[in-house]
Amino acid sequence: MKISRKFDIYTAFITVLFIIAILVSYRAIRAISDETSNLFDVSNEFDYLTRVRQKLTDLQHNTEHYLHVRQGDDYSNAIMRDLTAYEQALGLASAMKLDEEELKLIRFANDGLPEFSALLMRLIKKKDGISAEDKQAYGGLRVDYIEKILQETDTHWKEDLKKVTGMSGRAKAARTRAMGLLAVLSMIMIICVLAARIFFTRIVLAPIREIEKISNDIARGDISKRGPVTSDDEFGGLSKSINLMADAIKEKIDKLEQVVNSEQAVVREQKLLNELMGIIASGVDINEVLRVFLARTRDLLQAEHSSIFIMELRDNLEPEMKIFANTFEETSTLDCARTMVKGVFFNVIKTLTPLRINTPLGETPVSHLEMRNLLAVPLVSHDKNILGLIVIVNKEGGFSKDDEDVLFTFSFQAFQAVTLQQEIMHYATTDGLTGLNNHRIFRKKLQEEIRRAERYGRSVSLLMIDIDHFKAFNDAHGHQEGDHALKTVAGIINKNIRSTDFGARYGGEEFAVILPEATGPQAHIIAERMRMSISSSGMNLAEGRQKTVTISIGHATFPDDAVSDETLIRNADLGLYSSKERGRNRVTAYSETASAPLRPGDGEPPA
Repeated sequence: MKISRKFDIYTAFITVLFIIAILVSYRAIRAISDETSNLFDVSNEFDYLTRVRQKLTDLQHNTEHYLHVRQGDDYSNAIMRDLTAYEQALGLASAMKLDEEELKLIRFANDGLPEFSALLMRLIKKKDGISAEDKQAYGGLRVDYIEKILQETDTHWKEDLKKVTGMSGRAKAARTRAMGLLAVLSMIMIICVLAARIFFTRIVLAPIREIEKISNDIARGDISKRGPVTSDDEFGGLSKSINLMADAIKEKIDKLEQVVNSEQAVVREQKLLNELMGIIASGVDINEVLRVFLARTRDLLQAEHSSIFIMELRDNLEPEMKIFANTFEETSTLDCARTMVKGVFFNVIKTLTPLRINTPLGETPVSHLEMRNLLAVPLVSHDKNILGLIVIVNKEGGFSKDDEDVLFTFSFQAFQAVTLQQEIMHYATTDGLTGLNNHRIFRKKLQEEIRRAERYGRSVSLLMIDIDHFKAFNDAHGHQEGDHALKTVAGIINKNIRSTDFGARYGGEEFAVILPEATGPQAHIIAERMRMSISSSGMNLAEGRQKTVTISIGHATFPDDAVSDETLIRNADLGLYSSKERGRNRVTAYSETASAPLRPGDGEPPA
């Protein structure tokens, strides 16, 4: 039986059980509701009769006290108040669910109420005393009206009390039965859940684990593994599919082994690829990796030169050139690379199709290498974020289709390995000497922080840093020691900024640090700490010599000192220039410079 069929049967069973549980629960709740409603009605009758009796008793008490003990306005008012309360109590009978006998009693009370009320009104209006005839009239009415009502209410009150007691017992019994039924249903549901767990473990999980184990073995290379086909359900079908896949993989592997054994060119290609992989794994500089990569692709096809263009793919935008390297003797810039990509290689980038030309190209500038023939192959990284273009030029006799296949196979695998190294994008955004961010990324980051500060009403400060007398240092100790000084200063800058700050090499011996959410005084503290750390650190030069360098710093803050990224850089530079003018090895805020506008408290008050 199919697993889906088993689940359908079990689902139907659970559904029926659930419906039964709902019906039983509804019936139990309905029984409790009925008993509770009846109990409520009888309780209301009981309370009502008690209230009528009480009001009549209070009226009788005050009337007799008025007749026999003491007459006066206080008791007259009490009699009137009690009479009104008694009339109101009788008027509530229509809202009560009274039986026939109780209704008869209320009708009797209402019928005799006018005579009783008239007698009371006559008694309390007499100012010259109550006569014996009045007392006798009241005594007769008390026997025929008051005592009869009191006797009847006592009788009905006792009957209602018995009803309340009985109904309370039945309501409690109904609740007990309902709780018992719900407990039984809960136990049945728990048993069903446990049964479902056992069913799921045996019918579903166990086969899945077995298939998972076999799939892992096949993935590790043990193609001899096969899944057991012990049933006609879905897992049996899945085992058959895995077995067919394993057979197909084995067949493909056998064919690949035959190709490897028959093609010596592939063996040579693999050897070169392994060499390149070893260089990548050794962690050498990305320039060296690309140099070896280009040299091997050139040697593989026995051509004169090779080039690589590396671009970043961006959504709905043109690819952005990041790296260009070649084996030419001349040094080509990124601008030159962009020109070639927009020219002869434009269609290759746009359609991602190889280009093979075996005739001289007249599109290249005279100063560039003469291209007698070329082969260009586009490549895309595994994450589709980086686009590469491998170009091989000037092969004796031109390029063939086999050359195109060989180049694609080799360069594709090598390119994936190269682009997997995070360093390749790091190289495109980082200064190669100091390891800090480069000038281009700095400008982009500063614009982002300015926009963020504008959006949320925050501050952002900028430090501009320059090494004092760096030209004299280079002249005295050589450019190698100068590079060492730049790296040392960059390292100290990096240690003295926060994790949220952004350090960059601005150019030459000048550095810049972006301080998000930092005010001017906070930026000044960070700058002073940085300056003191560098001035107190010595550098080991060649032959054991030591040398200390100092830095000058200027800083400005957005929006206090600038309205844009350009003005922020300019004003921080003015602070740096002021530090230089004032003797170097110091920190100057833009607000301290002569170019800063006066503010209240900084001189003459504003007009």
